[in-house]
Amino acid sequence: MTDKRRKRMTDTQPSFSYFAKGHPIITMHGREMVYIENFHRLFRLSATEICLSSALGPISIRGKSLCITSFSPMEIQIRGCISSISFGGEGS
Repeated sequence: MTDKRRKRMTDTQPSFSYFAKGHPIITMHGREMVYIENFHRLFRLSATEICLSSALGPISIRGKSLCITSFSPMEIQIRGCISSISFGGEGS
């Protein structure tokens, strides 16, 4: 692998400092799945909105037929027809 390509690949990877600071890491796969690491707690759950608290404030996932497919104290996976993800102000 060339040095230029290796640098490009490492530039796109999240740094360890995000994990150390407890910042959320959000990974989307199309509009059907979102995976969130480093959240604090789940505080609202419905088929159209799931809200989490994080070190950077509230995270709101909105859409249709939302469901939690995997859940642990540090990670959550949500599936459904995701229309938006917003930060702060409880989804406003």
